[in-house]
Amino acid sequence: MVLGLNPGGSCVGVAYRVVGVKWPMVRQALHDRELINGVYEPRFQMVCLEDGRKTPAYIFTADRTHDQYWTGPIETAVSLIERGIGLNGTARDYFLKTLEKLAALDISDKGLTRLKKAITLKAEILKDGAA
Repeated sequence: MVLGLNPGGSCVGVAYRVVGVKWPMVRQALHDRELINGVYEPRFQMVCLEDGRKTPAYIFTADRTHDQYWTGPIETAVSLIERGIGLNGTARDYFLKTLEKLAALDISDKGLTRLKKAITLKAEILKDGAA
């Protein structure tokens, strides 16, 4: 499972300055981490910093033509997240940890919040049914 920015979307995040001579090593590390399944497309994009300055940044956007790019009903998303497991753990844990990190950065997303509520509700229903 990956959560990515769609082309044309926007986000609030963190920009890191990379010294030119370190760029090839940093770029490779980013590719090794982010391009495992090829669902992201890397590119440079102008970004606006907190102080209003604009600078080019290396970003990753979701490839909507990739076979692992998914969009559909929230119920299906809940089911996929509840069942998903990968090399680094469950999709549910990844999703919830991502939302915790976003909250710590004071970043919110209505769609992700709605999805979290649906996941939590399903877990509560299952727990009550098992009791």
